[in-house]
Order: sequence, then structure tokens, then C-alpha cells
Amino acid sequence: MNTLTYYRQLIQKILTEYTRTPYAYGDIQFETVFDRESDRYLVMILGRENMQRVHGCLLHLDIIDEKIWIQRDGTQEGIVNELLSAGIPKEKIVMGFRSPAHRTLTELAVVEEVREAYLLQDDTNPTDARWDDLFADPRSEDVFLAFAKEARETDEADLWSLEESGL
Repeated sequence: MNTLTYYRQLIQKILTEYTRTPYAYGDIQFETVFDRESDRYLVMILGRENMQRVHGCLLHLDIIDEKIWIQRDGTQEGIVNELLSAGIPKEKIVMGFRSPAHRTLTELAVVEEVREAYLLQDDTNPTDARWDDLFADPRSEDVFLAFAKEARETDEADLWSLEESGL
């Protein structure tokens, strides 16, 4: 079995296990969301606690460049411990919800997050449909910051056009 297949199966198994334990308060259900095509895996919570509607993401893991990115971890124990116990090497786990500077303080993988900036290299027209897709992605803020840094290095006329476009 190749590494990517193993990671997919392991993540699905671990996240499914989280749904087997009943939520401690209220009428809350767990729901897994597995997007195998994009390698995004979530555990959602939904329901009611007292009279309040509860809806949110408990866990969100992605597989990016053969590394497991923990984008959200709302568990008490921390899912990283389960991944390590399952034999995933530390250098293959990225704490995506931490800034790159904070990642250097852990023994886990330190990865820069400018993975999707290539989308902006050829065409930076904000009316382009790719922008809608880009900003629907939770990792988009970092891509936008990388783009803004690149834009600061362009001439003033280009910056003016960006400002007029509402960016």
C-alpha cells in the first residue's frame, strides 16, 4: 500500500472513531465529511445545546504534498498524538492552524504556505472566476498575503489597479 493510500485510510478511521463517542452536552451529532478527491477530511458537530444551535468543525485534516495538515483541532487530547501513535513520522505532520513561526517551536514539519500562489502568477484579474474558488479555500488568507507581498514589489500603477478593484 502506498503512503498516500495509507494516510487516507488512517485519517478516515481516526475521524470515524471520534463520531462513535456521544457528545457530552445537548443534542449534538457528529458528522464526517470525506472529500477523497481533494484529500480533505472533517468531523463536524451539529445540533442543539439548550436552545442554541450548534454547528461547527471539530477536526479538519488535509493531505497536501504527502504531508498531513491539521487545519483545525478542537479535541482535548490533540489528534497529532493519534497520528504519531499510528506511526506517522513527525516530519509528515503540519500544524496548519499554527503560524509558520510557531511551527518551528514544535518537532513537527515546518512548511511555508505559499502553495497556491501559482494561481495568481499569470492572471491577477480579480474578475477572473479563479478568484472565487481561491477565496473559498480556508488556506486563502496566506495565499492572498503572499500575493500582496508580491504586489508591493510592483510599480505604483499596478497597485492602483488593485486598489480600484476592491482588493
